[in-house]
Amino acid sequence: QFLTTFLLTWAYARHARLRRDRAALDLRWDTQEMTRGLGR
Repeated sequence: QFLTTFLLTWAYARHARLRRDRAALDLRWDTQEMTRGLGR
């Protein structure tokens, strides 16, 4: 049971790091660019 929990946690963390963090970073850059454009 411990090994299964460890493997699932590792797989989820890896997926989040490789997939979702990239999408969040892209979204963050897009929103920062939009707010900079509105501030001028």
